[in-house]
Amino acid sequence: MKDEFVNLHLHTHYSVQDSTIRIPELFFAVNKNGQKAVAITDHGSVEGWSDFYLLGQDTNVKPIFGCEFYCKPTLEKPKDQNRYHLVVLAKNDEGIKIINKLQMESENHKYYKPLLPYPILFENAHDIFVSTACSLSTLGQCFDREKPQLQPSDAEPFLNKLLDVFGKENVSLEFQFHPDFPFQKKLNEQLLKMYHNTDVKYCIATTDAHFITKAESRRK
Repeated sequence: MKDEFVNLHLHTHYSVQDSTIRIPELFFAVNKNGQKAVAITDHGSVEGWSDFYLLGQDTNVKPIFGCEFYCKPTLEKPKDQNRYHLVVLAKNDEGIKIINKLQMESENHKYYKPLLPYPILFENAHDIFVSTACSLSTLGQCFDREKPQLQPSDAEPFLNKLLDVFGKENVSLEFQFHPDFPFQKKLNEQLLKMYHNTDVKYCIATTDAHFITKAESRRK
């Protein structure tokens, strides 16, 4: 039911040149739909958090603070643009501090985009919840043959690493549904197999929202 849905992967205009959602309009739409909470997960940024918190005080909507990080495998600073998306959500006030710290670390490793090394993320694996994000995630790129840096055989070991580091209570496979993007259906099939083959406990469905309405997406 619509009043039970909570969008845990959503971008605002602080995801520059990527989303048209402004935070006042977001709260209006969420209230209108009778939803009780919403997350914002801007790309490599927490700049929208202040507005998100302040404007949320005047609503009955619970704000969930998050970030979709651009991640990289190592602490080294190679001159390449390979990066992997991962959604990180704060579970509490301490989790908010952790994500702020991670965002600052990602700026220290910036190459075109702020890059968060997985080793730094894994050292701060408390009070946060991670979701496997979109087709540009590590798992997504394992199955995308147009991106040969990773192989299908890399997928389950990576998911098991997340489970080992964060605990199965704090990791979710993320399913998305984009009819105009055939690869997403293939990825969902692979995610479902991993759900049955690993100890992952949670699956979530998100819209990876960048627009309030379909009309806005057509105007972009």
